Amino acid sequence: MNVNLFKKSLKEIRVSWPSYMVGLLFYVYLLISIYPTVQQRSAEIQELLKSYPKGFIEIFGGGSAVSFTTVEGFLSLEFFSLMWFVIIGAFVIGYGAAALGKELESGTIEILLSQPITRTSALVTKSLNLFISTIGMVVLTVLATYVFGLVVGLKPKVDGIVALIVIGTLFFLAIGAISLFFSVLLGERGRAALTTSGLLVSMYFITVVAGLANWDWIKKLERISLFHYYDSAKLLSTGNIPAKSLLVYAGTAIVFYLGSILVFRRRDIAP
Repeated sequence: MNVNLFKKSLKEIRVSWPSYMVGLLFYVYLLISIYPTVQQRSAEIQELLKSYPKGFIEIFGGGSAVSFTTVEGFLSLEFFSLMWFVIIGAFVIGYGAAALGKELESGTIEILLSQPITRTSALVTKSLNLFISTIGMVVLTVLATYVFGLVVGLKPKVDGIVALIVIGTLFFLAIGAISLFFSVLLGERGRAALTTSGLLVSMYFITVVAGLANWDWIKKLERISLFHYYDSAKLLSTGNIPAKSLLVYAGTAIVFYLGSILVFRRRDIAP
């Protein structure tokens, strides 16, 4: 790792990351603060959810154990599913695509590598900032739900919070690694971000269709989707950390990260 490059990379997000977090935490507080009111009508809302077509909740990533009678079910459907994917995913994909894609696209990568730094060291340093900011964003967001919950008199399950932090962190690290891989493979921020987003949207679509339809082939195809192994409602309500989810997310992150290193080491950086 190169210390000077690490400091420079931190400066690049010294405004965007804190600003992003302030807005995100404020949104979390708003959700938590309105739950006591929602809880008073939870029975009515639950009956309404039951009237929806089978698999409808899966469209929003609510998972199998969603219930407005508990704060865990409410947070799962209203935040720790589709909304969380979009908000944190947008940051992770954008930052991952720009980690080295920015230098490759502008041609300044040659200036960077003219310094006493290897390609591997440059990628490791840039990706370290990506992973640290991703971990921080996930951990702070999830912990905020617990802290804000205590403020308004709610007590989300501690083991559920821990389980969501573990799986959520690995989930977004996998997305970051995929975005980083396409940034060094394609050499353009826009193309890398678009490709990663398109891949994730396709996975999400497969998971939604698998929840709505009873086709064997789509059920089998769903196994390639990262979203298939994520169920925030179950994580928050049970506190159990599925071994399969750990292996899939950790494996995906490692494979794409190592792939990024191999591709970047062999890539022609000449304009």
